[in-house]
Amino acid sequence: MRRRVLLLAALVIGLSLSIPRAAFAAAVTIDSQTRSVHVAIPSIVEGEAPIDETTTAPDNNPFTATLDRTLSQLEQTNHALASQDSSFGDTSDTVFTAHATGETRYSATGVTGIVASDSNFALSFTLPEDRDYSISGNGSFVDTTAGASNFSVQLSGPGGTIESFTKADFDPANNDGATVPATFSHTGTLAAGSYTLTALSGVSGGTNTTEILATYGVDFTATASGGPPPPPPAGIPLPAGAGPGLVLLAALGAWQFTRARFA
Repeated sequence: MRRRVLLLAALVIGLSLSIPRAAFAAAVTIDSQTRSVHVAIPSIVEGEAPIDETTTAPDNNPFTATLDRTLSQLEQTNHALASQDSSFGDTSDTVFTAHATGETRYSATGVTGIVASDSNFALSFTLPEDRDYSISGNGSFVDTTAGASNFSVQLSGPGGTIESFTKADFDPANNDGATVPATFSHTGTLAAGSYTLTALSGVSGGTNTTEILATYGVDFTATASGGPPPPPPAGIPLPAGAGPGLVLLAALGAWQFTRARFA
């Protein structure tokens, strides 16, 4: 009976050693983050306060914020909106992701200054090892000289800019007031090191009854590859790790045989 128990224990240990180990990578380090939305509307009435507000992300948790403000004075209505929804972090032992969307818009029926709205996302992080990455997203802006609108998504690191998608890359320069959509997607490999991902949109201008709009959206993923499995031995393929288990099983069997023979 004892012999059977020992043999069973050896078999269990051998099988446990044959279970493949999951891929593991060190966590991505967050060096800094700066995320905010801001709106500004000047007052056209002396003595009445303008609007100038900013909301910022206090920490590394998901950030969702919207500033939607209107200043109505002297039968004029001036409006600005800025929003952002963003998050980042390790989603598994080998995958790091960052996501951000932002929207900015303004309109003004009568103003003596500049109405402005902007949404900004900036994330600096350090990769502990080489990783495959993908970056994709979209943006939009108004193709017009009446009121400024802008969007930009960039990834920079050792050596400078790695990815850049901006209004200048998609602007048809027709000045026809049309909203211009932009989409982008790219993949590659990043060496271990420090990187910064930024995204922004902004609008600004004076009196403009037609709403001016700009947006951005970006999804970034950096994936560490697991180690390749060892090549199978000649003959019948065995699971990785099965060798040590079989050696242990054989050793226990030999010990039992010797013990029984010389008992």
